[in-house]
Amino acid sequence: MSPTLKAVLALVFTAALGWVLLRPVLEAVEQDPLGVRAAPSPSREATAAPDPSPRPTETEQDAAVLPDDLRIESLASAYPARCLRPHPPTADVIAVDRGAAIASGPLGGPQTELPGDMLLGVGVDGRVAGRAGNGSFISAPEVDSVRRLSDVRLVVWSPVSRCGVAVAKDGALLALPSEQLLVEANVRTVAFSPDGRMLALVVKEEQATSIWVVSLRGVEMREVSREAPDIQIELRGWDPGGKALYLRTGGAGLSFVTMGAPPRTGRLSSEPVDELDQPLEQCDGRVLGLVRNQIAQITIRGPQMLTEGGEGYSYISCSPDGRFIAAIGSRGLVLLDANGGFLRDLTEDSGYTDVFVDWGEAGAGLVFGRVGSDPVAAELWYLPEGGSARPTGITYRGGPRAVDWAASPPTGMP
Repeated sequence: MSPTLKAVLALVFTAALGWVLLRPVLEAVEQDPLGVRAAPSPSREATAAPDPSPRPTETEQDAAVLPDDLRIESLASAYPARCLRPHPPTADVIAVDRGAAIASGPLGGPQTELPGDMLLGVGVDGRVAGRAGNGSFISAPEVDSVRRLSDVRLVVWSPVSRCGVAVAKDGALLALPSEQLLVEANVRTVAFSPDGRMLALVVKEEQATSIWVVSLRGVEMREVSREAPDIQIELRGWDPGGKALYLRTGGAGLSFVTMGAPPRTGRLSSEPVDELDQPLEQCDGRVLGLVRNQIAQITIRGPQMLTEGGEGYSYISCSPDGRFIAAIGSRGLVLLDANGGFLRDLTEDSGYTDVFVDWGEAGAGLVFGRVGSDPVAAELWYLPEGGSARPTGITYRGGPRAVDWAASPPTGMP
């Protein structure tokens, strides 16, 4: 065999041997490691351009679950600084609900009727807020004008300043009088702290009903309590120092939530404490309420009874210095000391049933309601300090919420 033929045969043998050795490797590269053929890579022409809109980072199911931790969010805008400045109360404006209209004016008259069907309150400067049909209004008695708030269902005045807040029909929280947006959420109700520097909000969400607290000197709102979405929460009052909030959750009784970090919650009473007609009463550093028609001091440790059950008190109001309590009992309107001890009768004439009382600022005296021969309309009476009770000639319809007096600063409650 010639050398040339030997070389050719050697090259053919080497090529064949290489193909045999390389074939398993090539077949392994063409197959998916899990035995499933991989999808072909899209060509450059088929690749879509990036979507300029942001892509969601969580599924709809994930978004419907609230975080375990209580939340902190920012206000849409800061509460106006001027609304934190105290303003002295105006003693000569009183407003009453007459059913088909709201009348307001000086305690001694005359009264001006405003077209409204529910009294929402009187501010420290004498402005009257009321509900009219599907909206609300604010009156300015000094200029005899009415400002319509067509998209507002609730107005709550600050207890110290000329400002307030409004809850719109869609739940947004607005500052008054500017109507600037504070919170864009489904706010159900709101309450000022006694010093006017904090707000408590009940916010309804699909996943929960929550209580939030806003420091009006800042721009944050902080969640302090959370309940199931079908639970109704009613704000009942603040601790005088703003360190706790009293509320009714899902029925009768009273609960609390503290403002600390973390907040604490607890049940104070399973019995009714202050029905809707009698809010918790701020009494010079104390909070008073009615439990089984007994006067009690309310703290986060529970109600502490000041009186026994025999008298059957139905309404109370404290003097500005907290030294006295005016109370409606079985004897009518009476004067008690700070500890609930009886001092004297304030009304003695027969033929009337006393139904509520409101003690104004120092020197202003007090007003109270009486029902006489007309079982529908109640009469408003006035008792000056050191004087005798006398009728004002003003009548109203409804319970205690149908009367509000500028001389008695707003409670800050709805």
